[in-house]
Amino acid sequence: MSRQNKIVALILAAGLSSRMGEFKPLLPINGATVIESAVNCFRQAGIADIRVVVGHQAEQLMPVLQSLGVRPVLNVNFASGMFSSIMAGLQTFASAADGFFLLPGDMPLVKSCTLEKLMKAYFQTDCPIIYPTFLGRRGHPPLISHRCFQTLLSWQGSENLRLLLQQFEQDAYNVPVMDQAILFDMDTPVDYEKLLRSTLSKNIPTVEECEAIFAEYDVSQSIVRHGKAVARVARQIAAQLNEGDCYDLNIELIVAGSLLHDIAKGRPHHAEAGAIILDQLGFPTVAKVVASHMDLIQPNQAVIDEGVIVYIADKLIKEESLIPIAQHFSETKLRYIASESALKAIEQRLKKTLIIQDKLEHDLGIPNLFAMVSSGEVRDRYDLSE
Repeated sequence: MSRQNKIVALILAAGLSSRMGEFKPLLPINGATVIESAVNCFRQAGIADIRVVVGHQAEQLMPVLQSLGVRPVLNVNFASGMFSSIMAGLQTFASAADGFFLLPGDMPLVKSCTLEKLMKAYFQTDCPIIYPTFLGRRGHPPLISHRCFQTLLSWQGSENLRLLLQQFEQDAYNVPVMDQAILFDMDTPVDYEKLLRSTLSKNIPTVEECEAIFAEYDVSQSIVRHGKAVARVARQIAAQLNEGDCYDLNIELIVAGSLLHDIAKGRPHHAEAGAIILDQLGFPTVAKVVASHMDLIQPNQAVIDEGVIVYIADKLIKEESLIPIAQHFSETKLRYIASESALKAIEQRLKKTLIIQDKLEHDLGIPNLFAMVSSGEVRDRYDLSE
């Protein structure tokens, strides 16, 4: 049996949900329940042994867990707090497991690639505890080694897991991840509504996650600044279109696609390379936008979608400055003046781009797209200026 097969996922779902006012594990999120989402993130990471500690309203949760094919662990002392649930779960696998993930049941949006990264670090370092961190802040789930089990089970001190785990702090290991969901729980209705509204629930990276991706892939500041400039223009165009009755563009998707469209700049076929990276990180919708930012597939782009908005905004920005689309393509032609095939491809792309520009101007009711964006750039939280 491989070491990964001896990693257990322990999800805590026994609490009273008193601050929420509703039973948190069965609240809907992303077309599923909270507990289903938590289970699925582990399953997608290849964790076969998933156990859910139940207590409060266990009779409601048991049928759901049975349908998911995971093992319930009943904590009859659930009213005494989270620590009792950890002990109840640990006692069921302490003699056989190599380690376990510990996830509160109200943190359902952790990405499977985050779990995979934690396991990789665990097997490489063999540290007692592996913590995920996002922009320097620790979150859940930690991956706790069998080396900690006896200390956990025999602990006589405060029933505070953080104080207990400090016994292993000297040898603990932090793993930076590009997953802000490791910090997001939902104790109250306000937390829950915030999570539902956030891009985390839509598989779209937050602005902060984009920053973490820049750091992870060592994206140059010039490319970051270019992405921010494209994001400002793209957001402005999309917001103007959404003011009418014909469009309902996803602004968060447009901003993320704009920020990240050049993350693989410098590599061969950088649009496709960037899309592969984002798909692997769990952002397939953004990957699709990034894949098309150099050239759109349809010769006559009749449908204006998020990818088209990012494409056109990118053609309106050189480095960090606005330029007319015709100038963008004229300068591109100069770089490929010696290649007849390249010039032909550029000319075809220009024709497609002008069709899009004409449609946007028509739908916006304006005579000149460049004049509109140059006269009213939106500077807000998507600006990301230092």
